[in-house]
Amino acid sequence: MKRVLSLLTVLSLLLMPAVAMADHGGKCNAGSQCPMSKCQDGGKSDCGESTCPIAGKILKKAEFFLDNAEGIGLSKEQIKQIKDIKHTTKKDMIFAEAGMKAFYLDVKAKLWEEKVDVDGLNKLIDDATAEMSKGAKKSVQSYAELKAVLSDDQMNKAKEIWKKNS
Repeated sequence: MKRVLSLLTVLSLLLMPAVAMADHGGKCNAGSQCPMSKCQDGGKSDCGESTCPIAGKILKKAEFFLDNAEGIGLSKEQIKQIKDIKHTTKKDMIFAEAGMKAFYLDVKAKLWEEKVDVDGLNKLIDDATAEMSKGAKKSVQSYAELKAVLSDDQMNKAKEIWKKNS
């Protein structure tokens, strides 16, 4: 019984962010400021859609680079690379969100059973944790690739523009 209660406590803690974001997804009506979004642009860009802080940072930085492409001096090839990284990040976010929703449903289904399958739930948790870890590592790699698109001079220009606009 203690094991079941411990498992339920852990699951509750793991699922709280998913429940808090249920039916929200970080998206707001156009022009309104989302209370759960870190984006301060009135909903104009894609930043803040992600529950993953790394993916959110990728989208925000990519959007900044693209919005200031001329001032930074980006080539057409660099713009394409940034757009590709942004596109891949968005797709990964969609798949990750779908995976978390499926995980949530699977956990709920197992908890409805008359006898709680602790081993089955533990495997679900282990699998979900492994997927989150893999996704976070992929996001870190994408972030490094995004920053590597710009030369040192371009990065310095981007920092100047950022400071000027802040």
